[in-house]
Amino acid sequence: MCPPVHGFPPHLVSDLPARPALDRVALERVLARAAELQGQSSTADATGALSDAQILELGKEVGLSPETLRQAIAEERARVSIPEARGVAGWFGPETFAATRVVPGTPESALIAIDAVLRGDLPFDVKRRFPDRVHWEPRRGFFDAVRSQFIRGVEGADLRLAQEIATTVTAIDPGRTHVRIDAMLSESRRRAVAASRNTLVVGAVTGTILTALAGIGDAVFVVPPIAIAASGMLFSFRRGYRNTASRVLTAIEQILDRLEFGPAKKRGAGLPGSPAT
Repeated sequence: MCPPVHGFPPHLVSDLPARPALDRVALERVLARAAELQGQSSTADATGALSDAQILELGKEVGLSPETLRQAIAEERARVSIPEARGVAGWFGPETFAATRVVPGTPESALIAIDAVLRGDLPFDVKRRFPDRVHWEPRRGFFDAVRSQFIRGVEGADLRLAQEIATTVTAIDPGRTHVRIDAMLSESRRRAVAASRNTLVVGAVTGTILTALAGIGDAVFVVPPIAIAASGMLFSFRRGYRNTASRVLTAIEQILDRLEFGPAKKRGAGLPGSPAT
């Protein structure tokens, strides 16, 4: 039974239905409206932006735990807007691949651990450094290029295929950090796209020459095989680029695994609880 409402006899309100629980869409609207009202209040700044404390307070009003809100805030701060590729480049896929993870430790310890892999085990150097984000790029020396071809048994070794690595770290609380690792494959995709365009040009020129030599009537026997061969090359270049991207994305996850669980055991050591070899 609903409690009496001030000013109304109990029998007039006793049969009112219980308030339904808010679904996810409704909750988002509530939070958006609360943020709007907060922005209109005298406690908000000129832009209507909310501080972390104000967001936590709003979340508490609708039953969201501070832990989940802090993680959501950290993920939002680490979000990077990546423009969508179009045309031939878009057909090949994006040039930036990323993965995120909440790991134990501080932002400083996460950056130190990633830097130890990239500059210690892999041939990278720091390109740019910000308070919460660091960029690395491969070393261009001859011996570094040779060494990168023989790296074995290193977690994240396939990051050497990327043209740039960037890491963003955001503290969630004193014991947890949100980590985002981006790998840029702009040069790899550019080479794949250029090779595809060259294939199309060569195919078109070859088809034109052979058609002129064979005659218009025989073009039906000349053009289709050339078109099929060119299409096969296009899909081959695309498949090669996507295979590279898949390897790099797996390498990112390996680095995040290292941050979350620690370095992998040496080959032959086995996993905890596994039979001895």
